[in-house]
Amino acid sequence: MKPTKEQVSDWIENFVPKIDLFFVEEDTLAMFAEHLSEVLVVPRKEFFEHSSYNQIQLVNSFMYWNISDKVKYVIVAQPDWISKISVLSKREILFNQYKVGRGLIFPMSLFPFSSSLPEDYIFEEKGEKFLIIQSNIWN
Repeated sequence: MKPTKEQVSDWIENFVPKIDLFFVEEDTLAMFAEHLSEVLVVPRKEFFEHSSYNQIQLVNSFMYWNISDKVKYVIVAQPDWISKISVLSKREILFNQYKVGRGLIFPMSLFPFSSSLPEDYIFEEKGEKFLIIQSNIWN
């Protein structure tokens, strides 16, 4: 059974978050100071108490319940923000998502078409490769 392009488009419309969230520790945030002019930086407590970010789609996609207690801020960004920053910064912030326990991180074994995926979003840790999913990967 193979979904039609229309079905996949509907799934993307209904299930892919419209924003990207990056959960960061205080020292990590300082590393990205030059890239923060186009994003909203929200303190952890305020983020988790704000109704805009408690939509079931966001909670489930990013698996809030797994987020490390070390996270002090959340970067709320438009989907194209991550592609505008340097490759080194992008890799640092994406790998940080793995370290803090954010959702939308999957083993590469789930992606038989992995050769078509951008290397910037693939990480190896403890001998296993992972793909960090962001909105622009879906698109």
